[in-house]
Amino acid sequence: YTFVTYNHGPVDSLHENWDNIIYVKRFLEHLDRDIRISPFPEKGRINIFIERFNHHDLNLLMSDYEYKCIFMITEQITGDTFNLFDKKKDIKEEDSPMGGNMFVKKNMSPAEVNKMSHPHKDKPIHEKYHKWKSRLDNFKRISKRCFALWALAPQLQKDYGKIIQHIPVLTVPRVYIRNELLGSAFERSIDVSFCGNLTASRKELIEKIQNLPNIKIKLSKPKETSAEERDEIIRTSKLHLDLKLGPKSQIPSTSRIHNALCLDTLVLCEKVDPGHEIDTYTVKFETPDELLNLVKYYVQNNEAREKQRKDLVEKFKEDTAQGKDADCKINPLKQLIMATEQLYNN
Repeated sequence: YTFVTYNHGPVDSLHENWDNIIYVKRFLEHLDRDIRISPFPEKGRINIFIERFNHHDLNLLMSDYEYKCIFMITEQITGDTFNLFDKKKDIKEEDSPMGGNMFVKKNMSPAEVNKMSHPHKDKPIHEKYHKWKSRLDNFKRISKRCFALWALAPQLQKDYGKIIQHIPVLTVPRVYIRNELLGSAFERSIDVSFCGNLTASRKELIEKIQNLPNIKIKLSKPKETSAEERDEIIRTSKLHLDLKLGPKSQIPSTSRIHNALCLDTLVLCEKVDPGHEIDTYTVKFETPDELLNLVKYYVQNNEAREKQRKDLVEKFKEDTAQGKDADCKINPLKQLIMATEQLYNN
């Protein structure tokens, strides 16, 4: 296997996707598969890409069919784009000033456009629309180059199966694989940590925590914090937060929850519907008041926090590991790899 990184930039800038890369690397090594990370695909190997393709990527992959590829899918589909959760049902195609199903009314001023509710506030929604729509369009075109899709959540498997019907979609199971950082001594000196991009809804909740007296929250942005630094922050945190990308997001951040659990850290997870089986190993909340009460309670009550942490982390280990023997704890992963390699050989 080769994990291909060129469509995400240099290896040392892959902070945003490192959780997924390392997890795949670890479970393939557990299964005695040869796995390496390379900027470019390699012939004679199963090449794994994380979705994010531009026109250059299309030209490269569509020009040489000797590369055998799997695409890992991480983004949520929202109509004809990725990750734009709001206003979609209210705006029709004829309202678009530039053609296509944009989420902007013809008579809107720039100020009105920027006030629209959407996950990413750093750019006007029409710029985000073009970005995400282009990525989804490129993915649809390039998907014919892969022999399988790996979905990081069952909901993604269902959604992508509807639009990419000619390619098998396999779900990557989440199992406990102990993070090697746990071998060294540490102290949980950070009250609360959060890793992720600060969308509008996330920022609102984080600011509420920041206003709590005597409680500190440590933020790490994926593109600015290395994977090693992020893991160190999480493992030394009393609590780790998982917050929805946007108000209508349907799945939690499964990779970040999984990574925190493998670092034996208690996770507070904003409830989503339908969610993911991994969020059963977290403490869930629905309202800002519930979140603030949980933060205050668990930060101030070490004994209660440690009991909850051990109960949830141990349950995750027990449910997915089934003992210390590596052969016992990766049956779901064996099934994934057997199915993948059968498709590869067909």
